[in-house]
Amino acid sequence: MSSLLERCDRLPPYLVRLVARSSSKRGVPLTLHQIATASGIPYRTVRRLSRQRSWGNVPIATAEKFSAACGVNLLKQKPQLD
Repeated sequence: MSSLLERCDRLPPYLVRLVARSSSKRGVPLTLHQIATASGIPYRTVRRLSRQRSWGNVPIATAEKFSAACGVNLLKQKPQLD
């Protein structure tokens, strides 16, 4: 059985950022500012998260807000993108 961190790291922060798309603009990538606004996380934190290769040092609440703003549920990952 894998740990929660191992499960979440299947889709690390930098990949979550790459799949972040606007649902209202035909899949246009979200900007860092849009993610920051949607998540309530400061822009600098979003920028830093967007480069990280693991969720290991990210507080759970921050990971949840960031991934939700990007349209990703870390606990219900699908094997392919829709």
